[in-house]
Order: sequence, then C-alpha cells, then structure tokens
Amino acid sequence: AIDASVDVPSRERHLVSTSTENKLERAFLHKRMSCQVSSLVSRAEGAGLLQDGAWFVEFGAGRGSLMTGFQDAMSCNGRTAAGHLLIDRDRVKDGLPGQSSKAFWEEQGRWRLMIVIANLRLSGITGLGSGGQRVVGIGKHVCGSATDLALRCLVNANLSESLYHHKI
Repeated sequence: AIDASVDVPSRERHLVSTSTENKLERAFLHKRMSCQVSSLVSRAEGAGLLQDGAWFVEFGAGRGSLMTGFQDAMSCNGRTAAGHLLIDRDRVKDGLPGQSSKAFWEEQGRWRLMIVIANLRLSGITGLGSGGQRVVGIGKHVCGSATDLALRCLVNANLSESLYHHKI
C-alpha cells in the first residue's frame, strides 16, 4: 500500500506499487515452491527412494529446484547419489550467473539434457543404472501426457530386472 500523505507523482506511485507487488509475488511463489519441494522430498524419503548410489532423473526440470531438494536431503543423511539427470525440452533461464554453463552442472553432479521426453531413450545414457543402481524418475512440472511419456521412458529403459512402483 502507498502512504497517501507522501507527495509522490502518480507515475512514480504506480511504479512503486508494481515493484512492491512483484517482490511480494516472487516471495509467495518461492515459499510455495519450497513447500512443494519439501513435501515431495519427504514423501520420497518415506518411500525409501533416497538410497546411496541411486540415479535421479527429473522430467520437466526447469531450474532444477526439485533436484536440489533431493540432493540436499541425500547429503544431510550422509548419502551420495550416483548422478542427477535433468530433462527439459527448452532452454532454462537459471536466473543466477554461471549456472547455465555445462561445467557448473557437472561440478554439482548433474547433467542437463534439452530434449522432448518422447524422443528420450534412457538406455542410451552411459552409466545410468549400470551395476544395478536404482533409477528414480521424478517430476513436478509435467503435464498428463508428459507424465505418460516419462513413465514409458523409464519402463522402456529396461535398467534393471525388477521395476519399483511408488506413488508419492
């Protein structure tokens, strides 16, 4: 809200209120995203999916905030993932300098692929699921048809002899 007792030209008044609204909206969205990530990580932990040596594949990864939550939960519990694979169809705007470089992601133990899920063949990714490592597929921002494609992609990968089905 703008204090009416302050003499501010109407043009500047509008800029101030828009700026404040944008900050509040970003703070709200950040809090909501944090709650979503926390909930999904907690459910995955309860389902026993956060195991040493597991590979995590995030479909519709965007900025990778869900993967960051999984990575943080693993390290807090003294566990290490074999790797993190972020899948997205479009170029991602990370918002932070330096995070768009391939070297940055690989230093974090993450690899990013820009590909349409329908064209993705996980079995062609070297090291993914090798040696009986569990592969966990996750996604927060995927539509219904993309979810179907992601599940098909995981099943068709034939990464292990047994399939794990969890609803979280």
